[in-house]
Amino acid sequence: MQYKQVIALLAVFVTAALVAVPQGPAGAAAVILPIGTQVGLRFATPVDSSTVAVGTRVNFQVFSDVMSGGRIVIRHGARASGTVMDVTKPGMFGTSAKVVIGSMWTTAVDGSRVPLKDLIVSKAMVSKARVGAAGAAAAGAVVLGPVGLLAGALVRGGHVSVPAGTTVTDITEANARIMTR
Repeated sequence: MQYKQVIALLAVFVTAALVAVPQGPAGAAAVILPIGTQVGLRFATPVDSSTVAVGTRVNFQVFSDVMSGGRIVIRHGARASGTVMDVTKPGMFGTSAKVVIGSMWTTAVDGSRVPLKDLIVSKAMVSKARVGAAGAAAAGAVVLGPVGLLAGALVRGGHVSVPAGTTVTDITEANARIMTR
């Protein structure tokens, strides 16, 4: 008889222990943020190709909520960051400078890091409407032949400068599992 009471008591303790284990917040769910999801970023750190060095940290803020599975997975205002990996100086034929920002990431609602694709900061990114000296050099080669080509070779591109507050769109580099509420 005592054996059955011990078993019953043990069952009560095990059940109580299982109920006491935290199960996560009510309504919590794991959401997969797919590769290639767009993330809007605002530069918090200005970038200028004439002064920035490889290894410089560049900070961003997410400027709008990112949703997946009907849930917010990255909040507006979330921190994002990257490191300058390469700086190309201006060249001949109007080739402008560019800055590659790699090791990009942002912070999800559960505090995990979400990897983002490298950003290439160039004149095209800053102002897509401007044709620039490279187009003029190519046109000069067609219209004026060798003389136009020589003149185009003398045209140097410019540095690229991105002030804080400039917005860009990056994309997620891999699928990410994020716990949401």
